[in-house]
Amino acid sequence: MEFVHLSKFVVAREDPSSLLNAARTAVAAIVSYLVAQSFGWPEAYWAAISTLIVMQSTLGAALPVSVQRFAGTAIGAAVGAATASYFPGSVWAFGI
Repeated sequence: MEFVHLSKFVVAREDPSSLLNAARTAVAAIVSYLVAQSFGWPEAYWAAISTLIVMQSTLGAALPVSVQRFAGTAIGAAVGAATASYFPGSVWAFGI
């Protein structure tokens, strides 16, 4: 039985456009947050969360993409928690 290395699923070497997609999604989330904040909507962060959900690809994504998203979510949650601790209320830290 041959074991497949997990790094084959996590690292997106075959898909360099994933970095461009991540940057595009981050910019869209920041813009939607700033627009919601400019209208004075309470809990404007839901605009950014909605943007992230809408910009996801179809539900029929393959296993490697799902593993990448799971790993990215875990890393993003850890980085977000650390960032929120050191830079509370900063929209630029949120975007980065």
